[in-house]
Amino acid sequence: ENMYISRHGYMSPIWSRELTLKFMKIADEENWDLVVHDCSNYTKFARDLNLGSKEGRWFGS
Repeated sequence: ENMYISRHGYMSPIWSRELTLKFMKIADEENWDLVVHDCSNYTKFARDLNLGSKEGRWFGS
């Protein structure tokens, strides 16, 4: 199975990311009354940056 690895070592199957983006696109186009969470590695990376800033860590550390 094709996988991708983010900068911090998170691994995910490529099809999972593609499926998430398809659902997000449909939800936007059809104005769904719900939230589609993108639990991708991009989100995990952003979450870590946000947490790091609250802990006083230097950006990218």
